[in-house]
Amino acid sequence: MQRIPYRLILAALLATTIAGRAAAQETAFDPVARAKTITPFLDEQAFLVARVAPARVDPVKLIDRVVEVVPELKPQRTVMSLALGAAHAAVLQAGAKEFYAVLSIEEMDFHREPMPFLIVPAEGVNEEALSMLLATLPFEVKQRHGDVFFAGYRSVLERLKTITPDKRPEMTAAFEAAGDTAAQVLLLPPKYTARVIEEMMPELPLDGGPSTIVTHGVRWAALGVDTQELSVRLTVQSDDQEAAEALRRVWHGGLHELGEEKEVQEAVGDFEPFIRLFTPVVKGDRLVLELSDENGAVRRLIDASMVPLRELRYQARRTSTMNHLKQIGLALLNYQEVNKHLPAAASCDEDGKPQLSWRVHLLPYIEKGELYKQFHLDEPWDSEHNRTLIDQMPAIYRSPLSKLKEKGRTSYLAMVGGGAALSAREGTTLKQITDRTSSTFMVVEVADQEAVVWTKPEDLEFDPNEPAKALGGLHQDGFLALACDGSVQWVKLPLPAETLRALFTRAGGEKIKHGDF
Repeated sequence: MQRIPYRLILAALLATTIAGRAAAQETAFDPVARAKTITPFLDEQAFLVARVAPARVDPVKLIDRVVEVVPELKPQRTVMSLALGAAHAAVLQAGAKEFYAVLSIEEMDFHREPMPFLIVPAEGVNEEALSMLLATLPFEVKQRHGDVFFAGYRSVLERLKTITPDKRPEMTAAFEAAGDTAAQVLLLPPKYTARVIEEMMPELPLDGGPSTIVTHGVRWAALGVDTQELSVRLTVQSDDQEAAEALRRVWHGGLHELGEEKEVQEAVGDFEPFIRLFTPVVKGDRLVLELSDENGAVRRLIDASMVPLRELRYQARRTSTMNHLKQIGLALLNYQEVNKHLPAAASCDEDGKPQLSWRVHLLPYIEKGELYKQFHLDEPWDSEHNRTLIDQMPAIYRSPLSKLKEKGRTSYLAMVGGGAALSAREGTTLKQITDRTSSTFMVVEVADQEAVVWTKPEDLEFDPNEPAKALGGLHQDGFLALACDGSVQWVKLPLPAETLRALFTRAGGEKIKHGDF
């Protein structure tokens, strides 16, 4: 059972108490006051403003949704919730009621990473606590600037000291449209943006029509995110209703084109429900899109993300598996270089009874020499002493794709018997491998039900009549194999029995090439 640090528990309890107080002390929803707070820090280059109210954020719900999308994180859910709760408590304890972030075109150059600057109103703030909190963030400068705390590039701070604030009368309306939510993100295109777009791009890509559809359709946009209700509301302000309807048509057409992409069809299947769900409605001179649990949008987003996320996770694990096999292959070749032969599948006692697996005798070649020294090499794998070492199985012997919970079991087995590369009792020399080494396999990845205790002298017996037996299972349509030249090969199933027999025999005389499998 995972132990939870008591400090995290105390911090979580503290977060609950402080959050309750902070929520009770929150000021009334006032879009005018929000616009007034951030306007002094906006020049004509600023185009994105975000605001977060920490007391309105629910860290537990956020973690729950992350775990829902990435189920592998479920065992860490409690610790993550407590850790995020502790960080949340630190923010609330600092007394900051709101954080503002601003991104300016001035920062969008190729000389450094674009980074917004942070503004925290100082009223009611515990300066020492907030300074300690800001010190943990990756900003160049973190210091008080008048009635606020600033975090960002030094050059930005110097610029703020000299700018003439650019009044944005639309900002109040944008904050009002974003609503009384935990977070608001405002897109506020500078005055000259429309002219630049129209001059540089008269027509939209993919026959989308004139660029005026965008410049007249997007005067500003406001996104409101509520973590309590798990909802999102997007409002786009247009010149008039005609401009809003034109932008909606382009938006709707773009979703249709996206739904026709092969990758999207494979990931989500029927895209029509998403088109209906993610196409905004026209309300006067605005476009409005609302996503929430109530209209099923959040659930659909999670479902849609699961397929590509599963594929990404699978590809990452498959790459890790290949790296494990490559390390095993390098160790086997190093063993051969030192001992002039590959290890036997098992070491035996004087009576010829198998004692320990080749995986044990490979330990010095995978930088596990100290573990190797702990084995009693003259005793079997399940002797009273050697059994105590099973749980110390090196990480490279466990497939990242395996779902086994039992410690000490491996899915990496040698193919033995029937003329396979590794001999059951005696070490094979490379000279005995007369077939092509790149298409003669030493070790294969097997299904979980075929996994064995890593120290046990048990591998996959080659059956010429059923060469595909026990292969596959961790992958949908094949398996990974380590060849005698140290390369890792992907073998797609099903495959003719004669081809598999050729891959698993070291001296069958077959002229098989990589393209054959």
